[in-house]
Amino acid sequence: LQHAKLLPLSEGLPERGLTRREVEAGNLAFLTHLLLTGALLREESRGVHFREDFPHPSPRPYHTEWRGEKLERVYLERGGEPTASL
Repeated sequence: LQHAKLLPLSEGLPERGLTRREVEAGNLAFLTHLLLTGALLREESRGVHFREDFPHPSPRPYHTEWRGEKLERVYLERGGEPTASL
């Protein structure tokens, strides 16, 4: 999935021999991969996201973002810009 991306429905249907359903299925599979990878990278429990191996919230709030070709943890700093680290 290094070079995977969402394919707009306007792209690739006749030229690539793909049906609308195939493009939508590929996009859903890619989004599912991103969602599950992000959840596995979250090493804390917060709200409805609970992990038995990390039962407590992180003392530093963060979220994960897709940056370039990888997911990165972005820490949320008070009154400042987010800082990326993973």
